[in-house]
Amino acid sequence: MTKKPMTATGRSTAACMVFAAFIQSAAMARAGIPEKTILIHGLESVQGITNTWGGDCTDRRMESSNRENFVSEGKASVRLTGRSSPKSQSHYNALKIPLDGVDLDCRTVMFDCWTTTPEDTQAVYLRLYTKDGKTAGSWSNWGSPFIQSPRITVRLDYGMGRGGFSWEEKNIDAENARSIAAAEIIIGTRAPEAMFDIYVDNLRASEARRTRFPEIAAAKKLYLDTPLVRAGKPEAMIIAPAGQEYLALAARLQTRIRELSGTELPLAAADTTTADQMQSTTAIQLGNVCNNRAMLPLYALLYTPVDDAWPPADGFLAHTVHDPWGTGRNALVLGGSTPGGVGKAVDALLATLKPGRDVVLPKLAIAELGQREMKSIESRRQSLNDEEIQRQIENARRDYARGAHRSVAGRTGSLGHEYARSGNDMLARLYRELALAWYESYQAKPDIYGGPWGMDMDFHLEEILCAWDLIEESPALSDADRLKVTRILYEFITTDVVRKASGALSSRHVRHNHMTFPALGLFFAGNYFKKGYNCLESDYWLEIAHACFKLQA
Repeated sequence: MTKKPMTATGRSTAACMVFAAFIQSAAMARAGIPEKTILIHGLESVQGITNTWGGDCTDRRMESSNRENFVSEGKASVRLTGRSSPKSQSHYNALKIPLDGVDLDCRTVMFDCWTTTPEDTQAVYLRLYTKDGKTAGSWSNWGSPFIQSPRITVRLDYGMGRGGFSWEEKNIDAENARSIAAAEIIIGTRAPEAMFDIYVDNLRASEARRTRFPEIAAAKKLYLDTPLVRAGKPEAMIIAPAGQEYLALAARLQTRIRELSGTELPLAAADTTTADQMQSTTAIQLGNVCNNRAMLPLYALLYTPVDDAWPPADGFLAHTVHDPWGTGRNALVLGGSTPGGVGKAVDALLATLKPGRDVVLPKLAIAELGQREMKSIESRRQSLNDEEIQRQIENARRDYARGAHRSVAGRTGSLGHEYARSGNDMLARLYRELALAWYESYQAKPDIYGGPWGMDMDFHLEEILCAWDLIEESPALSDADRLKVTRILYEFITTDVVRKASGALSSRHVRHNHMTFPALGLFFAGNYFKKGYNCLESDYWLEIAHACFKLQA
């Protein structure tokens, strides 16, 4: 992506675009890939459930409730209530649910719960036990979890804190969670002589097992082909902005592909195209983000730069976007800031197509970006050889050693965007070598201001990660290269960035740049690792980002 000068207004607009994409991407993920779960216990009655803890509470009751407002599955939920003693201390009440050796290993555990006493139900715990009484899972939340809403859905993963819940490693003495005999839900309060209660329903687990990223042994799958037609059947849709000029271009593209393949691709209006439609096919996007709202996720997530100011004049950028939704389907942008530019993008694409029942694109990056930028792209292509890469690595090592500000982001952050518009595979080799040199510096634990990763590197995760997301599909990188670089990024995120932003989960204060920048990076990181690896950590990173920006949305 071109680094254009950005005014204060431009920065504000970009920030709004990114946040809009955050909301839209979350909604698209929920709509596009429904989560499959396994019911562990329906809590239809109190039969077999025991009331534990609560020794210092009075008015203790555990009962079945069929009040519709407190039921999410079946016809009833279980209510637990009690009154705390007059003492100024922590007071507890709990229910223990018997289970039949349920295998919860590497699965997300979930339950729905409500309270009628949000001020006084100040804590919720979940504990999982094996049949010999050992603790296989333990989480706690003393952050008044119902204060924002009387209903919450608790989602917990082994070894991780989420949603205000902390993982209690000190309590774990079971080897794994492969045979769980009981689940205990505990509530707590520090208010004396207070009624506190909870309704619990729909204890369940994810059907799919999920792992932590360090346990993953292979780089994510790449989808290098972008099909438009396969075996005479449409594999793409054409999404056009309103306006006769754009509709005519869409019709011309549709007609020519029909002439070449005998297959007609469907046309769709930008304003009415749904997330499901874009995720399940090759979405051919015409225009730019300012006249094609269906392009918003691609633009705000930095997969394409086309808007009403760039490319300049009647320039264009025709390029594929690798698996932006995490569904294995690529997108194709035929972009320009004017109808004339978009027309050139359509022509450039059509010039690459050959007749046949299969119309499948390889990685595509064709551009006309003005004389100055095209000259720069060609100069870079000719000058970036093995010798130049080695020279840049030596300079980078000196920068790393002295803790130069933005030493990594300044060198790697623009490479992915440059690759997206040029297709120069030497840029991927340069990124790889810079990443390896950065990690080598980190491992030496240099005594530099800002820590061994470099000064303020947490501010620049977004740039570093997005560049990698764009450049990773280059054939210059082997699968081993990709996994090695991704592991470096993971270690950077977990050892440096997360701790800078995780305070957003509990803080209600106005956000500041030392929280918002790393949180923005975690949004992009969570999006990348969730789509490519579906690892447990990705949800946690997205949760931090959401907590950071939701407060001031």
